Amino acid sequence: MSPTLEHEYLIELVRNRPSLVTTLLAEVGVAVPAFDRARLGTADFTNCRPTEYRADSVVLLDREDKPVRAVVLEVQRRYDKRKTWSWPVYLSTLRAIEECPVVLLVFCQDDKTAEDCYPSSTSLSSARRSAWT
Repeated sequence: MSPTLEHEYLIELVRNRPSLVTTLLAEVGVAVPAFDRARLGTADFTNCRPTEYRADSVVLLDREDKPVRAVVLEVQRRYDKRKTWSWPVYLSTLRAIEECPVVLLVFCQDDKTAEDCYPSSTSLSSARRSAWT
């Protein structure tokens, strides 16, 4: 389907004034951090230099042969800061592939690791933290 004029007008508004997104985000209750400028980034998400992203395991919950939930499983024996960047990639990619809601389940060996791994600084807005020791 080709883009409509309405679609193009809205995108053009932001292209001409990128800071407009901060007003829109605030209107829907999303906190906007302090910033010096708003600028356009690339909208092309093609990865010409592929990076391997591999979860420990994935479980698909099917209903009538279609996935209704996907679960990414990770085992963390210690905190790894890089995971705060790779876990959202796992979730968004799996969501796009399976076309269903996804959840991240991280197995940690102790409360300290679970607390450190809790993705409070990522965009995993539906995250819940529990440690099984």
